[in-house]
Amino acid sequence: MDYLERLSKHLRFERILKYVALPKLNMETETSIRRKSRFQPEKKVFRGKGLSDLVEVFKWLRKHNVEQIVKVMVIDDGEPSHSDAAIEEALKDFKVEVWDWKKLDLCSDVIAESSNCVKEVSLYSSGSKSVLMGWASEEGLRNKTKFPELEQVNLFIREGLEDAERLKRYIHEFSARLTLDTQIRVRPTMDDRLVSYASEFQSSETSSQSENAWIECVSNFSRFLRRAPNAKEKDMPIKIAVIDDGVDGSLLSLDDKIVTGKSFCPYANSTDLMSPYYVSSGNHGTCMATLICKLCPEVSLYVARLDERQGAGSSQRQITTKSAAEAIQWATDCDVDIISMSWTIEAAVQGNDEMLALKTAVDAARAKNILMFCSTSDQGSSTKDDCYPGDFDGCIKIGGATTTGEPLAWVNTEKVQFLLPGNNVPFSNNEGKVVSYESGSSVATAAASGLAGLLLFCGRLVDKDGKYGAYRVKSNDRYVQETLKDTKNMMRILDKMCIPRTKFIAVQETLEGRFNQALNNKKGSLSANDASLNLRQKVRSSDLSKMEWDADGQCMEALQFMLSVVNLS
Repeated sequence: MDYLERLSKHLRFERILKYVALPKLNMETETSIRRKSRFQPEKKVFRGKGLSDLVEVFKWLRKHNVEQIVKVMVIDDGEPSHSDAAIEEALKDFKVEVWDWKKLDLCSDVIAESSNCVKEVSLYSSGSKSVLMGWASEEGLRNKTKFPELEQVNLFIREGLEDAERLKRYIHEFSARLTLDTQIRVRPTMDDRLVSYASEFQSSETSSQSENAWIECVSNFSRFLRRAPNAKEKDMPIKIAVIDDGVDGSLLSLDDKIVTGKSFCPYANSTDLMSPYYVSSGNHGTCMATLICKLCPEVSLYVARLDERQGAGSSQRQITTKSAAEAIQWATDCDVDIISMSWTIEAAVQGNDEMLALKTAVDAARAKNILMFCSTSDQGSSTKDDCYPGDFDGCIKIGGATTTGEPLAWVNTEKVQFLLPGNNVPFSNNEGKVVSYESGSSVATAAASGLAGLLLFCGRLVDKDGKYGAYRVKSNDRYVQETLKDTKNMMRILDKMCIPRTKFIAVQETLEGRFNQALNNKKGSLSANDASLNLRQKVRSSDLSKMEWDADGQCMEALQFMLSVVNLS
């Protein structure tokens, strides 16, 4: 506890924490805590043999104004583990949504008593059938009173006394019983690793390297567009500026994508040297660039590296307003199509020279019809603070969401214009192995930039007049020429791609669904007036990742139909 007191001298917590992950901890005895710590001893006494150490840790978080913890991960598979009473006491009133307390055969009532808004639960089984059936019973996870919001159960089952075949039968019975007449998804995993899932911070998603469904949909469509007959023609690539902490130029997925770059980050302790733009200080810019290239069929990257400084009274590094203004102006001078900015400048001093320069740079980019995508703040859903450059006119502000469209807990939906996936998006290394899962509105912003690049590329493919960034649509029996490279038009198109009455862009329905609709209806012979397909309506799907372009123009006609639907006035 003395260590926590030292941390409290410089750590500052938000009201909502994205996650709390606690390894096995060796806590001081209660006697030493009374002697050395200013904390008052815990009033509640746990008389069983189970541990209660982490009660003090969560009590410390409460003391520092933490009200909600979205995800809890605790390694507790030792002997002894924490008692049920201690777990309930530790997590009460924190409104946990994603439960991952790694204790074997944990009673489901403990979860229910700790939080009534759990959406995802990870359970760790010793292989006991009685425990499994208890979890899947009407008094367990099926109980809507105890678990009104439960959507997914991740089951990790150890090979112990029972053989693998018997355990597979247990898993089948558990899944069948739990999912009967419910919408709960079950993801079982045989925990036969040398290092158990219960013994470290990992998940079945990491093991299987599963793809994000939204990202996969756009990526498949992007691969299909790359095979278009004129996709490789000169001037077809979309020019996208990635303004961030640099981009790793050695990554194979970015090979031949980076056209040029410039650093606005002075080298440490030097007045004339600059940190290179082709090296990422924290890998953030590399991830954003990788995602953009995955979603946009043909892209030319313009990389700007920002200057970061230690924030006053904060352990986080903050982007300097001066470098942001210079980077945006540089990208504008490069005549890019899109500027992607997966960061924010908050607590800015209004009216000073640097903020005026930033606004001037944004205005210059807007005057040249450059699309600018900016992140919103991830400082909590109740934050009212302005964040820049997103709050300037001409910028499209993006917030992070789950794959199904629910805004992330720390996103204020009133401050965003669109929501895109920003939860556990996988990123790979040169060998194709997933090495990290990233979350936040910054990821969603890169996804928005990549999607906008894809739409611009579609326009260039079907344009008949050679005016890049424009396309013809048929509406009311007349052709209307509109440019996609206009912020208001792009926002209108993205708005039409959203699920009704939400801000979440539904690509499965509007990209894949509309395109397949055209192919399925007389092989694309549809007009824009046939655009009454409901976003929830299902159409027969084609595997776009493997589809080849036809010689008689049916795919191009279907692409024109898709664009006409989202661009109807």
